[in-house]
Amino acid sequence: MVECLTKRLSDTKNEWIELTHQQKRYLKVKRLLDILISFAMLVLLSPVFLLVGIAIKLDSPSEKVWFQQMRVGQNNRGFVLIKFRSMKSDAPEDVPTRNFKNSDQYITPLGKLLRRTSIDELPQLWNVLKGDMSFHWFLTKGTFIRFDSVMGYIN
Repeated sequence: MVECLTKRLSDTKNEWIELTHQQKRYLKVKRLLDILISFAMLVLLSPVFLLVGIAIKLDSPSEKVWFQQMRVGQNNRGFVLIKFRSMKSDAPEDVPTRNFKNSDQYITPLGKLLRRTSIDELPQLWNVLKGDMSFHWFLTKGTFIRFDSVMGYIN
């Protein structure tokens, strides 16, 4: 977990450097904060999760509450990203919504609200708690840990 490598943004080459002791300690603290914050937010927002889940079932009874998709994270490791479902099940899979010719035909009525308010993203707190993702944190000026970045889709 902490032995990952970082990439300097200022470098034009794709050079990777080993972390210093201080940077490793920072990542340990960062992970601890990710766990504490995501757990607290999951507990505090659990009534919202329940209400949204019920609303999704009332809006689209035949649809699942959760949307799961394989994504690529740190060190090109795949993980399952979790979101509240905002689209119908007949929507093309593994295609970003922005690439649809008419995305409105696939988005549920409640899904429009969930997307506009970003509530559909709340289940990703579980991904943070599991360690698949992380909150964005800057290490030092000019160096950014791509610890959390979702790099793309897995087909």
